[in-house]
Amino acid sequence: ILLTLIFHKRVVFRAFSLYIIVGLFILPVFHQGGSIGYLLTPNFGYLLGIYPLINIIDNLNTRNKINVGNFLKNGFIAIGAMHLTGIFYNLIQVIFYSQFNLFLYNLGKYSVGKIGYHFLMLLPLLLLIKPIKYLKKRKK
Repeated sequence: ILLTLIFHKRVVFRAFSLYIIVGLFILPVFHQGGSIGYLLTPNFGYLLGIYPLINIIDNLNTRNKINVGNFLKNGFIAIGAMHLTGIFYNLIQVIFYSQFNLFLYNLGKYSVGKIGYHFLMLLPLLLLIKPIKYLKKRKK
């Protein structure tokens, strides 16, 4: 979220895509390792969920309406979109591998157990809104 507020969406997309490529093919930089086998884990769906998150936060960034209310609203929507992408990816895996008993377990482990923490992490970012606004005005 922070990088998307500072940099343009294209830069963040490229950097994150590079991170995914490095994690899948070169170095184990993901949580619980890496390699092409990481595509089969539920975690990868949440990594893919970063792309809609970047789009939503960049929408706030390009409108230059960065204030506490807009940031919190778009932050909640962006984190929700990330989790929905992860849940959908998990659902596809569960259907494909016919392991329906794992769906609720993965939902609890990867979404319900972490979404509150993700929302809570928006609060420290609120402290950076004014410095980011200042940097953007100075850059113009």
